[in-house]
Amino acid sequence: MILLLDTTVLLDVLRARQNRRSVLAELVTAGHLLATAAINIAEVYAEMRPGEEAATEPFLSSLECYPISGSIARR
Repeated sequence: MILLLDTTVLLDVLRARQNRRSVLAELVTAGHLLATAAINIAEVYAEMRPGEEAATEPFLSSLECYPISGSIARR
C-alpha cells in the first residue's frame, strides 16, 4: 500500500515527535511505500529550522514524491 504522508507527519519525523520514526519504519518493514506530494515538501522547507537541513534532504529523498494534480488531490 502507498501511504501519502502530510506535512505534519514529515515534520514530526524530522523533529522526533510522536514516535513517528519508528511507526514509519514498521510500515516500511511491513511492505508499505511511503510517499508525499510536492506541496508537502515545499511546506517542510518553509518550516525548516536551523540545523534541520542535514536530516531533511535524505529523509525527503527517501520518499516517493507525487506532483500536484487533480487526481493526486483526490487520492
